[in-house]
Amino acid sequence: MDDTPLPSLSSLDFPSITLPRELGTIESSEISATLGPFMLSHLIGRGGMGVVFAGTHIEQNVPVAIKVITRKGAEHPRFRQALRNEVQAVATLNHPGIVRVLDHGDIQKATEISSKGELRAQTPYYVMEYLEHGTLQDICGRVTWKQAKALLLSILDALAHAHAMGVIHRDIKPGNILLAQFAGRALPKLADFGLAYAIEKSERAARSIGTPPYMAPEQIAQPWRQHGPWTDIYALGCVAFELMTGYRAFAVGSIKDIFDAHLTGDRRDFKPIVRVPEAFEAWMDKALSPRVEDRFQNAAEASRALATLDERGLKDVQPPMATDLPIAGMTPVLDTFWAGDKRQDTFQRAWSTFTPSLKEESPIPAVWNTPRYEPTPPNLAGAGLGLFGLRITPLVGRIAELDQLWSGLRHVASTGQMDVASVKGPQGVGRTRFGNWFVQRVMELGVANVLKSSHRREMPTEGLKELARRYFRTHGLTTAETKEALAQELKRLSLDTEYNQRAFLELVSQTPLIEETPFEFSSAKQRYLLVEQLLRKASARGPIVLWMDDIHFDAASVDFLAHLWKATRSAPIPLFVVLTYPDDAVNQLPELEKLPPAAVDIELGHLNQREQVRLIQDLLHLEDDLALELAERTEGNPALAVEIVSNWVARNSLNVGPKGFTLKLKKIEIPSSLRDVWEARISGVSETCEQALPALEIAALLGQEVDLKEWEELCETHDLDPDPNLLPELARQRLISLNATGFEFQHVLIREVLQHRAVKEGRWVEYAKSALQLLKRFYDSDRPEIAERVGDYARAAHLPLEAIEPWMNSARRWRGMGAFQSTQHVLMKVLNLFADIELSPEDPRWGQVWAIRARTLLNQSRPTDALQWTQSVLESGFEGWESARLDALVTKALAEQWLGKPTSEASLTQAFEAFSAAPIKDPTVGGTLAHGLISARRFDDAKALLERLIEERSAPRDLAMNHHHMGRLAVYAEEWALGLEHNQAALERFQSIGHYAGVAQSLEYLGEVHRKRGNLEEAARIYTQCIDLQRAIGFPTVISEINLGSILLEDGAYEEAERLYLLATDTLRRLGQRRIEMAALCGVLAAASGAERWSSARSLLGSIQEMMDEQMEREPEIALLLEKAGDILVGQGRTNEAESSFSLSVRQFAFLEKIQDAERVTSKIEDLDDLSLEFKDL
Repeated sequence: MDDTPLPSLSSLDFPSITLPRELGTIESSEISATLGPFMLSHLIGRGGMGVVFAGTHIEQNVPVAIKVITRKGAEHPRFRQALRNEVQAVATLNHPGIVRVLDHGDIQKATEISSKGELRAQTPYYVMEYLEHGTLQDICGRVTWKQAKALLLSILDALAHAHAMGVIHRDIKPGNILLAQFAGRALPKLADFGLAYAIEKSERAARSIGTPPYMAPEQIAQPWRQHGPWTDIYALGCVAFELMTGYRAFAVGSIKDIFDAHLTGDRRDFKPIVRVPEAFEAWMDKALSPRVEDRFQNAAEASRALATLDERGLKDVQPPMATDLPIAGMTPVLDTFWAGDKRQDTFQRAWSTFTPSLKEESPIPAVWNTPRYEPTPPNLAGAGLGLFGLRITPLVGRIAELDQLWSGLRHVASTGQMDVASVKGPQGVGRTRFGNWFVQRVMELGVANVLKSSHRREMPTEGLKELARRYFRTHGLTTAETKEALAQELKRLSLDTEYNQRAFLELVSQTPLIEETPFEFSSAKQRYLLVEQLLRKASARGPIVLWMDDIHFDAASVDFLAHLWKATRSAPIPLFVVLTYPDDAVNQLPELEKLPPAAVDIELGHLNQREQVRLIQDLLHLEDDLALELAERTEGNPALAVEIVSNWVARNSLNVGPKGFTLKLKKIEIPSSLRDVWEARISGVSETCEQALPALEIAALLGQEVDLKEWEELCETHDLDPDPNLLPELARQRLISLNATGFEFQHVLIREVLQHRAVKEGRWVEYAKSALQLLKRFYDSDRPEIAERVGDYARAAHLPLEAIEPWMNSARRWRGMGAFQSTQHVLMKVLNLFADIELSPEDPRWGQVWAIRARTLLNQSRPTDALQWTQSVLESGFEGWESARLDALVTKALAEQWLGKPTSEASLTQAFEAFSAAPIKDPTVGGTLAHGLISARRFDDAKALLERLIEERSAPRDLAMNHHHMGRLAVYAEEWALGLEHNQAALERFQSIGHYAGVAQSLEYLGEVHRKRGNLEEAARIYTQCIDLQRAIGFPTVISEINLGSILLEDGAYEEAERLYLLATDTLRRLGQRRIEMAALCGVLAAASGAERWSSARSLLGSIQEMMDEQMEREPEIALLLEKAGDILVGQGRTNEAESSFSLSVRQFAFLEKIQDAERVTSKIEDLDDLSLEFKDL
């Protein structure tokens, strides 16, 4: 056995290695000093950052271990943060297999004096459970198979809990697995999370962390975002190897040799001390696979496989140097999987044999909860207050509600179909905590992949962005790092097209991509399809739980769910969507009525008194009478109870009593509302740090979620230099939670209270003015979300007139991107501002807003509503409203055209004349007018208008769009050279600005130009490219499919042509597009004729004739495809059917007034008599 200690990689500096020799300044092994309620006694160990003392809780005589940072430089923020990471990571965990942190703090001056200077003041420390039975290193190679199995299952259970809480260890090794005693047996406990990082909270984890013989390949060669539960599984595979053999799997040669062995999977031969199940080595090899994809993906998966190895005929033999320590197996998290013989049999069949590349679906057990029987460390009087804010609020009660969610998830897993669960309730009942607990349990058991999106009132369109950022783990990354992360994950998902890379980069980016190739979303559906395909690919790993918290703040996310619901009816996704929102949220967001029907509908209420008492006692060990009184006074409102206790802790209002904490004041003052609690909490913040209150007020201005760089910049602007410990202290007090890019307020009421204080005391306006300047310095205000924030801060700065233009620009940009709900949201801000400042009714800006709103309503397929707003503009006779009236005239004409009103032609003429006479011609309005003229087949007017607009060389987007309109016109007018010129110009310009909808439109018309000019091979190539892009962005494919079908007809590929025509026909019938549907049916006729399906051809001829008898349509393709069908039928000798098809073609050409074409086909009918005689002779 090789017991040579190896340094962690953080101490390596290739090619030489230097190890720290002095880990502390403590000289003596005995020490006498107190730390709060604890007495230190003697030194028991040294670690990477300090020393560990044995100690005792003075009042209750409970042994503890106290780790003190004594290394030189411990006062440096980097070291303090390292300790804080360790404490915060472990403090959130609650599992018997994880060493529990009982308290933490900084050494006081009195302790420095009593220790005679051995312990320096301000040195951080933390208090842990005291474990005296050594580590797993002591028994490697000395255990039976059953003992090893129990140890490994217990460790996996602890990891399942830690990983579900977003914490990965990164340094699992035998020396970091301590042995505790429980019921006379040894119980393994994971220790030293000093190298762990909370996945969702770390901004910059180091690239190489761990101990070389146990490091996963991704720790050696890849950045931190590639680390995950699978990283700890790999390290545990190394531990399992060593546990059964007594020697390390990777420990031969130099550090470089060890790394190479990890990267190539070249481990040492496995020679266990005792017999193990035949499949155990395969289990271990799967855990140790160099490729993450081939490994167990989570602890639950590895645990199920290990627990059900075939042990038949295996005797549990004692090793030569067996440990005499009995081993306890404890798996409270995963016990639900193997509770009951029936479930055990299921796992036995699923996992009895496997290979390292095998991927098995995780079965979902019928129940989610198991009896908890872990040994709970005592609540120590006077201890734990320093960790109070870091503890996770326990979930109490809610069993029936969780059963409902669990049943819903199992139904999704069994059917593979999307379902929705709505979780509602009044303020304070714990909706978010309930959702958190459910997804935590799902992750612990590894039964589904969990995705989350949060929604904020001040940024009501960020939900899908947040969802994508969480999935790709891009929070806090630079643009280059984000591109790298996206490229790796998109490649793994087989989604690594150029379009996807650019689209996802735009979606997840938090700042303008100034140096990147431009990209522009042109519709909400384009974003929805992007996220939909991500969910579809992710679901290949198993069911997905998508938790959307506070969805009532985001109408776009509601719209996305409606899209997803419709899409999954025909193409299912095993997706369980959990929505949490207030029970009165529909009053704030009427769009909630559009949510898909909820398969699970949960209404959370207040807790009963027994549950409220339990919640309070689980939070902090109060004396029973105090806990009972608080429960009675808070009337079952869990949030109110939690925040009152938090306030007591923050305000130092508790005394140590013999049976728990007591209140210093004899009378309990219970605030009447959560807002009153936060008022009290905020009042005490200034005691934490002199500058805490103004710094928090600035943060409140920046939003519910605060960007650290923006906050620091504004603080500096206002001569504030907050203490580096301020944010951790505020997190400890449950006022904020830290994240990768800054921090987030724990509750919206905290922001409201801070804003109220700053407004009342006259600071808010100055903060807003500074924020306004900051945005202008830091960001490109052309982006709609930035322009909206600029307007928001101008409004808050009492500069209402400066808010109007940014908001108007934001609305225009949102509309151009197809984000119509966001457009309406911003426009409402503008209208409310106009009302507040009592803007004159004659001010032309009223008309501009109404005109934009009308155009947006038309974009939202609401032409009747659009007409009402255009009417409001047009009825005004005020001076200066000319541009708004012109815009309204164009929108009115298009809305009437949409509705088929007979007045549309006159309205179009009026709009055209007004635009021609206008001294300033808006290219966007002009392009829209040209679109209407082309649709009305007024080609000369449209051409003259577009030539003038193109000549004026407007903004890139408008120029590209007007080239597109000209190219479309040319195709309709059959001017093929002109069509080639302008569609090619449009294509190049759309590509240069990243407008993929425009690219798709240009490709479609380019394909048509080449088809009509006889370049069928080039046309087919373009149409194929176009269809792929149209599907990616949610653009209609029917025209491209019909035209590609026509090319395939020419090549004789009748089966493929028919498939495309049928796809188009189904879509067009569903959309009610009768004109193009008739053309597609004619294509089906031609393809069926070529495939010699005569009965289908006769039936189709009858259907087409009935449609023409009912109403003729102005579509040339109908006549051409009927002629083509006739030609094919002639070649097949089906002269009767051919005559019918030719006759319909003549009828259509005549309707279109194409006399020469009608005469050409008529001559084909006349030739049929001679052909009939020829076939008769044959």
